[in-house]
Amino acid sequence: MRTSRACETFRIARHMMWLAGLYLAMGLPTALAETVEALPDVPTEVFNIAGIAWMLFLAACIYCISWIAQKRSNDQQIFPPASLPKLKCRGIDIWIVLGVFLVAPAFVAIISGIRGMRGILIASNLGHLLSVGLLIFLIHWRGQNPLRALGLKFSGLAGQIGPGLATFLAFMPVLIGINIGWRMLLNWFVGPDAALARQDIVQRFTETPDSVVALQIAISAVIVAPIVEEVLFRGLLYGFIRRWIKPWLAMALIGLLFGVLHPPLAIFLPISIFGVFLCLVYEKTGNLLIPIGIHALFNLGSTLLMFSDRLAGVIG
Repeated sequence: MRTSRACETFRIARHMMWLAGLYLAMGLPTALAETVEALPDVPTEVFNIAGIAWMLFLAACIYCISWIAQKRSNDQQIFPPASLPKLKCRGIDIWIVLGVFLVAPAFVAIISGIRGMRGILIASNLGHLLSVGLLIFLIHWRGQNPLRALGLKFSGLAGQIGPGLATFLAFMPVLIGINIGWRMLLNWFVGPDAALARQDIVQRFTETPDSVVALQIAISAVIVAPIVEEVLFRGLLYGFIRRWIKPWLAMALIGLLFGVLHPPLAIFLPISIFGVFLCLVYEKTGNLLIPIGIHALFNLGSTLLMFSDRLAGVIG
């Protein structure tokens, strides 16, 4: 039994490394574009064709990895959750949905010919919502009720809102302290630039003169991101790997992945711990609507802080 657990733990860790490699690969075209943008003689069409070819290559990699994961999958649960629903997803489902999550925004932008920051934000939201829609379809195709399989429970929700809100408010001072301590460590060992770095989307929100773009960012942060990220990270990934490894290890893996997907380094540790906290809330309540609400409140607070910075910049 111990050997079986070790094998499953190694398998999950390997899948996480594949996903991290895929995420890094997604950033390679941007890095190359920044490197060669000083070459005026290269036609724009070449970069467009190269971008499409790169996405097709990633799609092929996702398919191959999904096929391997499917061949090595095992339906026997090692750690059956007490409060979480049993999600009947397979390895190929996981990789297809995550692949769409990473690739769909760029694909939608290319297909629709969207240009400008307004169009990019629309394409990003549509692409991410498309991945959730695909997940719902796959769960239904596997013979499950998508709402129940993802832990979206409306019955008994009223009695969970109060404790969930109290838990979130009690956790916030801890998270703020972790954030301050982490930035102090970065300032000492890396430098002030790393400690004070902000997310690109935050920078755009505070500096853009376009109020429509700022509104789009706010809607994405408070509504779209909590739904999409909680469904994928907690409902899908945590709900899946929680069946194979111990809860604390599953929370740690999902938290680290959550932090990796939210650069820069200045917020890595706080966001990772926040991801672990959301997994813990989902584990204890068995209702994904509670982490979605907490995530939305957290992003709402961050958006209000961004709005104050934006207002100060306008006044200044």
